[in-house]
Parts: sequence; C-alpha cells; structure tokens
Amino acid sequence: MSEYPHHKVTIQVDPTNPGEFFACCGLLEMADRLSTGAMGWFEDSRFFLAPQDPVEPIPVNQIMWSLANVKVELRGEGSVSPLALGQPIHMRLNWWLLPGETRANRLKTWAGNQNSMKMFCKWQEPLRNILTEDEMDLDYLYQETSFQQGPYGFDSRTGWNALSVGFSLNEHTPYKEMPTRPAVEMLAAVGLQRFFPDISERDNAAYVSYATWNVPLYPTVARLAVLGILPGIVSKRLEARIIRRGSYKGLDTAVPQGGDLNA
Repeated sequence: MSEYPHHKVTIQVDPTNPGEFFACCGLLEMADRLSTGAMGWFEDSRFFLAPQDPVEPIPVNQIMWSLANVKVELRGEGSVSPLALGQPIHMRLNWWLLPGETRANRLKTWAGNQNSMKMFCKWQEPLRNILTEDEMDLDYLYQETSFQQGPYGFDSRTGWNALSVGFSLNEHTPYKEMPTRPAVEMLAAVGLQRFFPDISERDNAAYVSYATWNVPLYPTVARLAVLGILPGIVSKRLEARIIRRGSYKGLDTAVPQGGDLNA
C-alpha cells in the first residue's frame, strides 16, 4: 500500500500511543481542509498521507503554521465551552462535551483553573518555536518537546501518575512542567473532533477504543474505520484506559484487541 501515488508524506507512529494516533487523525483532517483533499492510512509503524490532486503536495508547513497562529474564540463563558478556530481552518471544537449538552464527557481531561481555551492555545507558542520556514520533516515535528504544565494527557509517553513516580507532582510545583510534544498535543486536539473514539466502562474504569486502517481513506470514511466498523479495512483494534494524573486525567498506553485483523 505504501506504493500509493503522488506526493505522499509519512511519519513514524506508535498506534498504541493514543496521542500519536489521534495526532495522525488531526493531520489528516488538516491536510484535507487545507488542500483539495487528502487521504490517510496506517502501514506497520508508519502513517501515510496522500493528496487527492496528484500534482498537489501535502502542505505540511501550511498545516503546522496555521495551527500555531490560528485565531481561537471561546463560544461561551464556561470552562468547557466550545472553541471556534478561525481562517484558514474554520473548525469548531467541542469533542469534550456530551452531544447536545454543556456537560463534559469522560475525555475532558483538564481541571483546576484551566479551560478549553487555555488548553488549546497553550501549545501555539511552543509549536511556533519548533517550526521553520523550510519544509519540515514530520518525524522531527512529532518528536520535538517543550516543557509545559498540564498537557491534554493523550500522549501516553509523557504521562505520569503518583504510583509510577513515587509522589504526587501536584504537591511539587517545580516538577509539574513535563517534556511534552506540542505538535502531538495540538494535532490530537483537532483529530478528536471528527475521529472521536468509543468510550466504555467496566470494573469501575473507563476505556477508549479505536482502530487503525490499512487503505487510503478520506476523513469522512476514516472516521468509521476508527470506530472499527469497516470490515476488511480495519487492521488493529486498540483500547486505552482513562487514568488519573493528579487532578487531571489522561490515557494510558493502548492494548491491542484481537491482534491483526487482516493477518
């Protein structure tokens, strides 16, 4: 499948890391919005993007600079109010809310004095700091870190809990700033709007389920693949537990469910 045509770009990804997976979904969403159309798919440990127009490359630089500089407006007064991303993205973000309501769902991860606006905009300056005017390597973008407090929590690589570190970081302010990945944080926050996963509860815990796909799909169809409802296209089903990280929540490393479906 990696021989699929023209101007494709690729990035190394670990699908068991929910942050990296949803960042790829966000990259597909942005590429589709900022071009004449884009398709994406997973193959082994890489994610591929290809343009609909065979002569038009994927605008990686435009995507990242647009995210880093987009004007964001809060649509309400509450800490969980929806956001409106301005031009050229033109997108509404409210994935953390229950459908048709103002109450938060289980994937609203922030707490304290944070709100939906702060959680999204805090990554813009760190993202600008790692961008260049030249065409950028996506592997580089995904791996560049910035020390920040209070990430979304979808990147399981930078997660923590009191048991794993031996004490609560909430009680040790100097240690609260963790090495986080701005590109992963922002792209995942965009990707969750269309590619929202299934959420289930059992044994007093909540889990998110999602799936990778192995053929080029536009975002409107890929969102169905993420839910695992496209037989013959879905390749891996994964499940990640929603865990506590102090007063915040986050996602643990996902566990494959049933192995390779097309093996």
